Amino acid sequence: MAYRNFRLALLASVMAAATISAQASTVEVPLERTRLLALQDDPQAQFDLAVYHDKGIGVALNKMAAAQWYQKAASRGHSKAQYNLALLHINGEIGPVDHKSALSLLTAAAEQGLAAAQYNLGVMLANGMGTARDPKAAAAWYEKAAAAGNMDAAVNLASMLRTGRGVEKDLARSANLYRKAAEGGNAVTMERLGYLHATGQGVPKDAVLATKWTAMAELAGVKPLERDKIISATP
Repeated sequence: MAYRNFRLALLASVMAAATISAQASTVEVPLERTRLLALQDDPQAQFDLAVYHDKGIGVALNKMAAAQWYQKAASRGHSKAQYNLALLHINGEIGPVDHKSALSLLTAAAEQGLAAAQYNLGVMLANGMGTARDPKAAAAWYEKAAAAGNMDAAVNLASMLRTGRGVEKDLARSANLYRKAAEGGNAVTMERLGYLHATGQGVPKDAVLATKWTAMAELAGVKPLERDKIISATP
């Protein structure tokens, strides 16, 4: 149960903070010029204008107006607009929380290769949000997102590889993904990697490396109580 709660907490923190901003190349375009292009059905301008309303950049913050412009761009296949609109539905910022609409939008963006959408789609499928639980499909999307460099997806995939949930169990590959995340500064995976070296699961049993990674996790802010939860949640 502790492991499941950890994954749900990860979902909440990532989805709440992951809104993609307007691309740097278009931010300097004057607002009125962007609005004119948006009215001419330019999907990039529609996306940019949505972000301005979403974040209150140059205009009053207005989530409903943002959603309307995201929808226009999304309907024309703009993957980032699809993703941002999905987050508004997930967070209940434009009405009641709507996981089904979010799932559809994330699927569209994920199929276009947007790694953040692939990751969050995996989380929704793994946890049965807007659909039945589907760990196999979740693992497949984590795989795609991890290949594109999404570290959160790599960590979730590593967890599934450890348990064999949705994928064939592979302790060695799981440990390798944890190692890459730990080397990238992920404190939780530092602790997990330390535990794996302490127990010899997927990696050689090595007290020195176990101590090293556990100490680094503590320096990175993982408290003893949190370490106990992480260890108890690791099969």
